[in-house]
Amino acid sequence: MSKLKTIAALLACIWGVGSVKAAPRLDDVPSFRCAGETIVIGDRQYSVIEACGAPDKITVSGGGTVEKWIYNFGPTEFIHYVTFVHGRLSRIQVGEYG
Repeated sequence: MSKLKTIAALLACIWGVGSVKAAPRLDDVPSFRCAGETIVIGDRQYSVIEACGAPDKITVSGGGTVEKWIYNFGPTEFIHYVTFVHGRLSRIQVGEYG
């Protein structure tokens, strides 16, 4: 590879790294509250929707058996990331403010 191509590739890597946003730090929690209801590990999806409403974002993996929901309750509240396996809440994580 010529020196010019090597330098161009190196600069592209440096610029690319500078534009990558760091992933938010997430903390696992055993529960959280929505509209006066306590959401806990083991709850079913319909219970969470009933208390919190529809999530802001849903991603599905594992052939449809795993769903990750994101709830952004606004700039004065923490973002909640909830994971369901086979329709049951298996993990609750709290991130940064919305």
